[in-house]
Amino acid sequence: MAPRRLEGHITKWNDDRGFGFVLPEGNKQTIFIHAKAFTGNVKRPSVGDRVSFQIGRDRQKRPIAIHASNLTQEAAQTSTAANPTRLGLILAAVFMIAVIALVWFSVLPVSILVMTLILSSFTFIRYAMDKYAATHQLKRTPEIGLHLLALFCGWPGAALAQHFLRHKSEKNAFRRTFWITVALNVFFISGIPLLAK
Repeated sequence: MAPRRLEGHITKWNDDRGFGFVLPEGNKQTIFIHAKAFTGNVKRPSVGDRVSFQIGRDRQKRPIAIHASNLTQEAAQTSTAANPTRLGLILAAVFMIAVIALVWFSVLPVSILVMTLILSSFTFIRYAMDKYAATHQLKRTPEIGLHLLALFCGWPGAALAQHFLRHKSEKNAFRRTFWITVALNVFFISGIPLLAK
């Protein structure tokens, strides 16, 4: 049976020396914790951070925290990862409402709305297929292909896929290029009424 995990918060931390003390929940006695106790590539903790850990023993048989994870940092990373996709989702909704309104008032041709809906649906499917391929070690869709779909009116579907499928949502280089394709597509569509005059 695996040792029971406890939760607590950092009460003291000496960053220069790489150790501190954690106070387990429901306990009045702090426990020593070293930076090496944290698993994974994480930043060093700060006073007040919530941590999860197991109890081990040092050479003098004193209790120490081992196999620790920083719950505060994990929650912050999850929130940060979600924010960019939420923004894309909001912008996609605003864009689609604007396109529908402009078509309704005959500012944009109906073909733009139809093309956006079709290509967005196709782009969402391609993202889903690429995620499946990634998890099953199959042939992937080239990133340039996904970017071209986004450029030619498929970016609302890409934004939905990044948010709901959590695919291509954390790779910074990909997301920078994605936002460039969004800007170019919006610029092109906004210029259509001017070209029609």
